[in-house]
Amino acid sequence: MLAAPTSDPLTGLVVNREHSTVPSSPSPATQVATATAAPAPTVTQVEAVIKQVARAQAGLRTGQLEATMDYGQGPRSAVQIHFDLGDRQKPLRFHSVARYMSTAGDQVVERITIGEQSWVRKANSSWVAQVAEESPLAELQTFLPQADMISDATIAKDAHGLILRWYDTRRAADMALLIDSASGTPREPRQQAHPTGVVIQVTYSGWNTPVVITPPAVS
Repeated sequence: MLAAPTSDPLTGLVVNREHSTVPSSPSPATQVATATAAPAPTVTQVEAVIKQVARAQAGLRTGQLEATMDYGQGPRSAVQIHFDLGDRQKPLRFHSVARYMSTAGDQVVERITIGEQSWVRKANSSWVAQVAEESPLAELQTFLPQADMISDATIAKDAHGLILRWYDTRRAADMALLIDSASGTPREPRQQAHPTGVVIQVTYSGWNTPVVITPPAVS
């Protein structure tokens, strides 16, 4: 018997967790979970790394990220996000493309938000203008490390950088964050939820890099 449709927390799409042909190929980012632990870091060292992450997140204004959710038994979802948090002179700008992949076919939803105006389209259909009912900031926060919530963390190190690990009680998930060891900039967070085992892997392809987000052509 097929599982009942549910709402995918990553893409917001209604999905049916049946068997899928999408391969669950390992990403280079999964090395975050397997790096060799550094020898006995002190509490001061751990706190210093967390403060670096907090400063980097507090200074984040623009960027791009890609996130995937792996259910472990076939279906997967993915989202690409470009964002500019704006300032007093210009409004917030946000562009996301969310995709859910299963044997039933791909579902795709694209959204652009500029200030209080949003445009949405599914697959390659026409854009539909609508008032932004909620800020996309909540969606963005889902994919950020939330340094203020890190506690009882440990540090490891590999060839790619520092790796911070902790258990997030709010998300009920084991967390791992790959960090650039020179700048303290987050690069790849990974979370594995309990008890479902669902894995969310995020890659920051741009951190405070310029983005261009313009209103779509609406017929």
